Amino acid sequence: AALAAATDADPAEVAGALDTAHADVIPATLAVQDTGEIAQEFSGVSGFDVLAVTTVLLFTFLNTLTSGTGTLIQVRRQGVLRRTMAAPVTAGQALLGHALGRLTVGLFQAVYIVVATRLIFGVDWGALALVALVLMVFALVAVGWTMILGMLLDNEGAAVGLSVVLGLVLGALGGTMM
Repeated sequence: AALAAATDADPAEVAGALDTAHADVIPATLAVQDTGEIAQEFSGVSGFDVLAVTTVLLFTFLNTLTSGTGTLIQVRRQGVLRRTMAAPVTAGQALLGHALGRLTVGLFQAVYIVVATRLIFGVDWGALALVALVLMVFALVAVGWTMILGMLLDNEGAAVGLSVVLGLVLGALGGTMM
């Protein structure tokens, strides 16, 4: 009505012209596409996928480290290591047995997190062989630190505290706290 009054045109004619214009004009659309190489590589990755990866690495390292150091101190304190050495095994076999126990616990936790996030949240882990390789390396590093701290320290509280600090600092430096 205001347009018709401003142009001295018939209001019915203005309304018809506006209806025709609305029918003929294609609405504008806006599509934002990042053409950067890194953006293209990670185009299908959600924030939760990234969070799941960093979480499994941090938890594998931290849980293996904190649970293992206290256990190794208890093994030494309670004489389990002496009794193990009384059996027909070498010192290397005894240490390897303890290390494999820690490795098994760490890998079980990692596999549990991978399977649970896949089933519950639909996280796409990509090439599972590479995921297994990375988790194995992280678990082996955690077991190595566990063995070192468990043999050097005599106090469980100090060992667990140092394990937490070491795990969090190394996790932050490694990018697991995004």
